[in-house]
Amino acid sequence: MTRSTLRQYGRLLPFLRPHRNKLLLIGCVNLVSTLAGLAQPFLSKLLIDRALLGRDVRVLWMAAGYMLAAATMGYVLGILSSYWYVRVSAQALFDMRLAVYSHLQKLPPRY
Repeated sequence: MTRSTLRQYGRLLPFLRPHRNKLLLIGCVNLVSTLAGLAQPFLSKLLIDRALLGRDVRVLWMAAGYMLAAATMGYVLGILSSYWYVRVSAQALFDMRLAVYSHLQKLPPRY
């Protein structure tokens, strides 16, 4: 990244700072959603090794239930974090537009 690119990103910080708690929450929800997705391979291993090869019906139902719960949780949290992210980005964009409008109002009419 060039120095001018970093400077441009630095100009965004005042608009994102009021939303930092929301952005942190979105990041945490997104992390939990990703972890729920990463639980699927482990649960598949459990399903194959202990339930199918071990012929344990109780583990089969337990692994299937956990897989369903992990998939549902990952899906719901993914949608929730996307929805919140769109809302926060729209609010930040509104703040930027308002700042531009305020700046234009302060300029002399000849401008």
